[in-house]
Amino acid sequence: SSHYTFQPSSLGSFSDELLLDVRSPCEYSQGHIPGSMNLPLFSDEERRCVGTIYKKVGHKEAVRVGLDYLA
Repeated sequence: SSHYTFQPSSLGSFSDELLLDVRSPCEYSQGHIPGSMNLPLFSDEERRCVGTIYKKVGHKEAVRVGLDYLA
């Protein structure tokens, strides 16, 4: 599958495009690309929970919980 790797130097070529930032609101507020729109996949609390599970249990369980939030 093909994918696009974002390069900050290419921002000028996105003038007619919408740039979505899917990080949590807290992460977005700490810094984001000017003009981007925040459409978070997880709330701040959900992100904290997934991160805690990742640290205490592991990657596989964190992914499972994250996918449950998205269902």
